[in-house]
Amino acid sequence: MDTIKRLSIIIILFGVGTIVGCSIVAKNASDKIKEKENLTPEEIVSSFYVKWKKEKDPFSEGFHTFKTDLTDEFNDSLIGYSGELNPVTCSESFPANFTVSPAIIKADKATVIWNNPASSLQARVKLISENNRWLINSVSCEEKES
Repeated sequence: MDTIKRLSIIIILFGVGTIVGCSIVAKNASDKIKEKENLTPEEIVSSFYVKWKKEKDPFSEGFHTFKTDLTDEFNDSLIGYSGELNPVTCSESFPANFTVSPAIIKADKATVIWNNPASSLQARVKLISENNRWLINSVSCEEKES
């Protein structure tokens, strides 16, 4: 009988620990999403590119590092990408530095230009506002204006 009581206590403690752990993880995730609500489109783009530069294999399945910055559609379009030109940086490698233009905002849409000074191409980053926060919806590569 003692074994059953001990097992019951262990199972109850495990269940309580799991519930407490899950609530802490959920609170942290909620706090991170709330922080994103106050960021401008320029801040979202800059943050995304800094994280992109740090990632060893950004085209891997899942994009866990970037998920809160991207729409589901854009995330899906990047998973498994295998082209030569990086569709996010519009170059073969990440530059030592970059600039981000002021956003052009129209209602729930914004456009930011991400510029690699060493490239003839620039990235036009389009964002949409969903649930009071900006998400990257697409990136298109284009020639810089002379």
